[in-house]
Amino acid sequence: METDESALPCLTVQRDGSVGIWIYVQPRASKSAIAGMHDGCLKLAITSPPVDNKANRAVTAFLADFLNIPRKNIRLISGDKSRRKLFGIAGSTLIELQERIMPIVLRG
Repeated sequence: METDESALPCLTVQRDGSVGIWIYVQPRASKSAIAGMHDGCLKLAITSPPVDNKANRAVTAFLADFLNIPRKNIRLISGDKSRRKLFGIAGSTLIELQERIMPIVLRG
């Protein structure tokens, strides 16, 4: 299913070659931002409420903007109704995503 080849536990290579990113969502935050790590997931504070798929769409938009990739390259694999979600990122490598995320996580 997945292999974990990353220095960041939230990133995995999926069977289809996409990169999986585990996200822990904190909805209804005062601002949308990366809030560090939580239980092996990248923690995202999102201003949207967890109602009518708004938080999932907000996470997709945030990731697309932060990673500078099209929204169509991001899909929710699991966790539709959970705070812990797995998103698949197509068109980027594990190393590219790791290099983009690691400095933010290390800053705390």
